[in-house]
Amino acid sequence: MARVSGGNHWQPLGSFPEFVGPLQGLPWVPLYQPPPKSHGMAVASLVLGIVSIVFVPFGLLFGIPAVYCGHVARVEIARQPGEFGGHGLAIGGLVTGYIGTAMGAVSLVLFVMLCLALTN
Repeated sequence: MARVSGGNHWQPLGSFPEFVGPLQGLPWVPLYQPPPKSHGMAVASLVLGIVSIVFVPFGLLFGIPAVYCGHVARVEIARQPGEFGGHGLAIGGLVTGYIGTAMGAVSLVLFVMLCLALTN
């Protein structure tokens, strides 16, 4: 929409003779398209992955579900890319889930070794 300098009402740009030629035949493209909604499993994967790193002794309890949710989210996002977003969240959940799982497994092994050393 545009208006003539000093005019009171707005008119479509195509109604001005100066712009009829250059604008003719061009498709209308919206300037902003909102991104698709983040997949819930991707968000859950990232949250569980972060919790598995922060609470190291419970890394196995939170890391394994984080990895599972991340893989499920990536598959569903790939199937329906227009409907779901959050691919980066799923990748972040996978990475933090794997790290948390590894840290939890190491802490479990160290705990068992410490218990065995104290009993002998």
